[in-house]
Amino acid sequence: MSLKCFKPKFSFALALCLGLTVSCGSDPASDNPEKETTQETAAEAVSQEDIREVHVARLEEQKNDLDSIQYLVETWNRSLNENNQELMLLVYGTQVQYYKKSMKRTEVIEAKKRALATSLDYEQSIVHLAVHYPSDRPGIICCEFDKAWSAGGKSDTARALLEIKLVNEQYRIVKEGDYATEIVMIKEEKARGLSKGQHHYLYDYWLDTREDEALAHDFVPYYLSVTVNNGGEKPTVDLNWYSGSLRETFGFVTRNVRLDGQYLRFEAAAMMTPDDDEDLDDFQSFTFKLLGDEIALIENDGWFTEMLGIRLWGVKDE
Repeated sequence: MSLKCFKPKFSFALALCLGLTVSCGSDPASDNPEKETTQETAAEAVSQEDIREVHVARLEEQKNDLDSIQYLVETWNRSLNENNQELMLLVYGTQVQYYKKSMKRTEVIEAKKRALATSLDYEQSIVHLAVHYPSDRPGIICCEFDKAWSAGGKSDTARALLEIKLVNEQYRIVKEGDYATEIVMIKEEKARGLSKGQHHYLYDYWLDTREDEALAHDFVPYYLSVTVNNGGEKPTVDLNWYSGSLRETFGFVTRNVRLDGQYLRFEAAAMMTPDDDEDLDDFQSFTFKLLGDEIALIENDGWFTEMLGIRLWGVKDE
């Protein structure tokens, strides 16, 4: 996927940050149960066309909110650089999936306070920010970025993730993590093997491209699909990747498919033209963990390293 640099458009004067929430609404420090705004949901009998129809309608409603989403992410970033707990109250929801734990907002802030107390020179910056909307979870806004941090003379970069939701007409962070932790969590989950037959899995999202002058659309679709057939003597895999920015679907030749009770492993090479055949040299390896209704990508040595830790959700035949 194509990522683009985040360029703040806002003045973050302290009075503004402490005096205003990201959007109008109730007291952000309240720990009353959150009442979620009504969102359209995809039908249980999933079809790609139905999913996109629902998704496009919802995205149109959010069309003018990209500035608010970016503002929330940058305010979150500033709250950590300044160790500002008042700002933290503004950005988190009352319940947060914080790395491997589900925590209350007050617990998240206390954890941040303890961590920052041991690294007084901690600094971080958002190097790239991509905002996208996953089709399997209407109402969730995913913000992926490279988090460059330094502390105690050390520095590193992690591919980080924030998930945002509109709650009581205010954007709130409901999940914070990174993909290294996501992979650890996936590996710790109990595996569930596949029954005999054909199984379809999909990772489908719309990338917000309103600030990308090279693209003529506000939202661009992408998807990765995996179809596993283990009804015969040997399992087979059909792998496809669609890029909305290139407006092209890439089919893959697959080989060495191995399937056990925990993992799906195979090698694949993109067919750049219809005349490509199995003599292709550019094969890359894939490992997915089997999680029943989902499969999760945990290993790849080619195009999809930025997607490690993502989950593909099961699609039922109509």
